[in-house]
Amino acid sequence: MRLKKARSAGSNDWWGIALADGRAAVREAEEHVGSAWLANLQEDECEARKAVEVCVQLRKRMLRLLSAAERSGEPRPIEEARTGLAEIEEAFDMSRATHTRALRLLAEERRERAAVLRRHEAEAVEDERLIRRRCGLRGMLSRRRGEMGAALLLAAMCGRRGVHAG
Repeated sequence: MRLKKARSAGSNDWWGIALADGRAAVREAEEHVGSAWLANLQEDECEARKAVEVCVQLRKRMLRLLSAAERSGEPRPIEEARTGLAEIEEAFDMSRATHTRALRLLAEERRERAAVLRRHEAEAVEDERLIRRRCGLRGMLSRRRGEMGAALLLAAMCGRRGVHAG
């Protein structure tokens, strides 16, 4: 739609707008996918943390059972409690390692997302400059950075050419 307006408005450089629109669409898709991935990683970290907390509670309970079995002096309950405690310790170690990996991955992904967002901001600014250069809109560059800048420039260009921007 923006391309049709640009063409009908008499712009010779409609392809500059197409390029900016294409890059904006890619940025938007990357941001959606990145946000969904980050949310998934946060959920995984939360589940791993809960698994660690459950193992801690089970370990406390098994230690109380072992203590009671040792006070009773009967070998069978003592052996069962020790076996249960060993199983819980193994589960605790695995869940703690999983949680540590989840935290590390989440931190790495947050750093990567911040870098991607900075790159997207720079690309959006460059797209605004491209449209301004191609369409001759000196002084009409939007103060607001991001995807709306290109849309506002196109609206201003179309309005300047006599096409309704609304």
